[in-house]
Amino acid sequence: MKLFSIAVLLLGLTGLAQAYQPVRYMPPPMPFYAPVPMLPAHLSPGYVRPPLYPAPGLFPHRPARINLPSPQSDPQQGTPATSSDIQPRPEAVGQRQPPRAQPALPATLNEQQQAFLRQLTPIIESENERLLVLRKQVRHLVRQAAAGIAQDDAHSLLRGLGRKYRVDGDPVTDPDARRELVSRIDVIPTELALAQAVNESGWGTSRFAREGNNLFGIWTYDQRKGMVPRGRAEGATHLVRKFDSLQASVRYYLHNLNSHPAYLELRELRAQMRSRGEEPSGQVLAAGLTRYSAKGELYVRLIRELIQRYSLAAATTVTGPEA
Repeated sequence: MKLFSIAVLLLGLTGLAQAYQPVRYMPPPMPFYAPVPMLPAHLSPGYVRPPLYPAPGLFPHRPARINLPSPQSDPQQGTPATSSDIQPRPEAVGQRQPPRAQPALPATLNEQQQAFLRQLTPIIESENERLLVLRKQVRHLVRQAAAGIAQDDAHSLLRGLGRKYRVDGDPVTDPDARRELVSRIDVIPTELALAQAVNESGWGTSRFAREGNNLFGIWTYDQRKGMVPRGRAEGATHLVRKFDSLQASVRYYLHNLNSHPAYLELRELRAQMRSRGEEPSGQVLAAGLTRYSAKGELYVRLIRELIQRYSLAAATTVTGPEA
């Protein structure tokens, strides 16, 4: 009888021990330290890009296609003259140039940070190349308009671009509008775009970067184009914009800085550097971002610190000379 009682007691203790075993650890779906996925081959450095860029995204999420001209607040705007502006000539886009050299990155960056910069830099530079080609061709059309020899299709294109870039006046007949249009179609320094992407997306690990390809904290009020941010204040209606691809996100960001009234100071600083024969500098143009964030001047100092701390200017392989 005593042996039976001891056996029952042991079985009970064994059951209790099993019941109090800790739950097996399950990692989160995408921990913050997970490496950023590598780019598809068509977005890798050295790939020969066709005039119209494909739209597959770096991350698996593929929301509905977007219209890029509108700024952060998404007001209604006129439709641009064509979906891709002026089609760049193949030789102008660099299809016959040798592959880009890999940017020199500081050794202090970890593997994920280096992967993020190596993936994003070619996208920013390809979009800046597109802007330089468009800038050169628009300057040619502007000279024709000033001389009174531009054709009707050139007039239509200039007026469409004027609406798209929010230029006051008629670029066909107004010299000030023509100068303003050319001034707005220009590059954004790669190091500035990289610093803002690093800050706004947490090196590409934020939910909005992973699920919506949004690297720059772009907002929208269109329910079809955005995601509800966690912790949004009660009564707020803003959303975080979704993009088809990282390239679409970069293109929207560049157009936003080139057209939105909030970034007039940035464009004026760039025009001043151009007039002196200098290349646009991320450290200088960062002064025009006080209205990009509620932090104001603190945001400017943060972006400048990121450029310096991570040597982001060294990641640039295309400087964007005057067209």
